[in-house]
Amino acid sequence: MSNKSPAEIAYHLNALYNTAFDNKSCGNYSLSKESFRSLSGRSRLEAGHIRKVADELLETHGIVLIELNDSFCITLESLLLKWRKVPKGVLSKQAKRRIDLAPTKSKTVVSPTAAWPFPTGTRKA
Repeated sequence: MSNKSPAEIAYHLNALYNTAFDNKSCGNYSLSKESFRSLSGRSRLEAGHIRKVADELLETHGIVLIELNDSFCITLESLLLKWRKVPKGVLSKQAKRRIDLAPTKSKTVVSPTAAWPFPTGTRKA
């Protein structure tokens, strides 16, 4: 097992992004931590090393590495930058909302959408 540098691992992760599999020509994918460890040629994954790989991947290829539970998700930075932005008015209303996180004796469950002050849509399948 040969330890690969962050640049080498970033190269491989970028190549996987651009590889056709699972009926797609390229794009977002997830990789188990075990597969990531194997790809990196290391017996252990250390947080500092993962951070270096993530930095290299973003700086060199514009790809974001997201650690999620027992896997890593890989996507383009440009896709994340297209996500909707929270308007200041909505943010200030949310910040002013009082919440009670104290445990209660009641077994009544309140849906978060029921407490939300804005209309919520229903999604049709």
